[in-house]
Amino acid sequence: MRASLCVQHAVYVPNYGEFGDPVCLIELGKLAERNGWAGFFVWDHIVAHWGETASETADSWLVLAAVAAQTSRIRLGVLITPLARHEASKVAHEAVTLDRLSEGRWYSGQAWEWLTTIKLSAWGRSALARGAVERHTPDPARAVGRDADCPAARG
Repeated sequence: MRASLCVQHAVYVPNYGEFGDPVCLIELGKLAERNGWAGFFVWDHIVAHWGETASETADSWLVLAAVAAQTSRIRLGVLITPLARHEASKVAHEAVTLDRLSEGRWYSGQAWEWLTTIKLSAWGRSALARGAVERHTPDPARAVGRDADCPAARG
């Protein structure tokens, strides 16, 4: 018997500029689910490429937490979270929280972003110093597993 293949489509939006309003992004996530999209993914930028400021940039993780709480089917995630500007343990904690909040619909990717040096310098931080921390920090996906036991979930 041949396995059937199914192509799925997702919405992938920036978190700045026209999409820098968190209320707009939350509404888009809910609309994506209502209109049958398989996923809703948001960029993770703190400074836009084309001159927008941080005040015009929505926090992707907070937006997706709100979308997770208001949807039930659509897959959600941030693409891509640069670990150079986040503490790996905090990323792990947030990812597990979002995975639980979304009941397993959370997906994320982590990487070293090519614009990290520019973005960190805009906040007065050194990419080289953060990179050194990152190299000595455990992989957040391994630090806290998706199947972590939750005592509160036991009946």
